[in-house]
Amino acid sequence: MDIRNNLTRLHELANCSVIEGHLQILLMFKTRPEDFRDLSFPKLIMITDYLLLFRVYGLESLKDLFPNLTVIRGSRLFFNYALVIFEMVHLKELGLYSLMNITRGSVRIEKNNELCYLATIDWSRILDSVEDNYIVLNKDDNEECGDICPGTAKGKTNCPATVINGQFVERCWTHSHCQKVGDLGWLAWGMSPSLSVTECTLLAQFSMALCSPDRDPGSDLGSVSFGGLYLLTRATPSPAVFAVSYIQG
Repeated sequence: MDIRNNLTRLHELANCSVIEGHLQILLMFKTRPEDFRDLSFPKLIMITDYLLLFRVYGLESLKDLFPNLTVIRGSRLFFNYALVIFEMVHLKELGLYSLMNITRGSVRIEKNNELCYLATIDWSRILDSVEDNYIVLNKDDNEECGDICPGTAKGKTNCPATVINGQFVERCWTHSHCQKVGDLGWLAWGMSPSLSVTECTLLAQFSMALCSPDRDPGSDLGSVSFGGLYLLTRATPSPAVFAVSYIQG
C-alpha cells in the first residue's frame, strides 16, 4: 500500500488488521502535527512485507498511529530492510511500543534530525540479527536526547533492562512506554495448535474464550480453532512454538 502526498488514503487502514504487502507513507510536505492528532489505527497488527516512512512532515511519533503493530514479517523487503525511517524531519520518537518481531530483514533509520529514543531500544529482542541494521545521522547520534524511560524521573525502574555493548540499560520506546522483551511465540490465524503456554495475549478482538490472559500457568490450549490473530508469548520450549508462523486458515 502506497500513501503519498496527502493523508486521504491513510483512512483506508481504518478496519485493517493485517496488511498483506508493504506500507509506504511518504512525500507529505504540507501536513502538520495537528493533522495526525486524531488519527489512529489500533486494529493494525501485522505487515507482511515492510514499513517505510519518508519525508512525512508534521508526524512526531507512531505511538498513536499504530499502537498495536506487533509484527513486520519482511516477506518482501525494501533493499534488504523491513523497517525504513528516512528523512522524517519532525519525528521525535518511533513509538512502535507493541512491535515485538521483525521476522526477516533489517532496520534502516537515517537522517532524522529530531529523532530520539533509539539508544533505549534493544533491537536484538525484535530481530534475529542486528548486524545489518543501519541507524545513523539521527539526533540520537549527538547525545542530545536525554531519553527518560517510564518511572526514571521518580527514581523507579519500570522497564526491563538488557545489556548491549556492556551497558545495562532500561528499554523503552517513549517516556511512557516500555519495550516489551518477552519471547515471541506463535502466530496463529485459523489454526488448531495444541500448545502449553504460560501467557496468552489477545491481539485481535475476537473470542476471549479461546485465548485468555488469566489461564492457569502452563495450561494446555488444546485443539481449538482460533477466531483471529493471536500472539502466544513465553511458550514452553518446543521447535514448533518458536517458529513464528503466519497461517491463513
